[in-house]
Amino acid sequence: MYNALKYVMFIRTEKKRDGTEIKTHLPVIFASSVMHSDMADRMQEQGFHEGYIDRKDIEIKPVSAGFISLPDMKCFGESESLELKSREQDTQIIQDYPTDKGHIE
Repeated sequence: MYNALKYVMFIRTEKKRDGTEIKTHLPVIFASSVMHSDMADRMQEQGFHEGYIDRKDIEIKPVSAGFISLPDMKCFGESESLELKSREQDTQIIQDYPTDKGHIE
């Protein structure tokens, strides 16, 4: 295969006590030898809960998945195991992630 990694893009929704929600994109990039569904299951089990696995106010949902070409970091393709495709905006979300931490306006 070509020089690529896999990724799964999650939406993390945190429900606040006042009824509002904070949504963020959470990209997870990993080796091509790992199945998308295995990584998604593991991340949902861990929950991105910042150490609070049993929190009920946080939901993690995969919304897209595919591959990332190297060295240009472009997203493409799809995950057969998750039945999700890469989205056009995934490349930009991943490239911007270090500065905006995935915040959704």
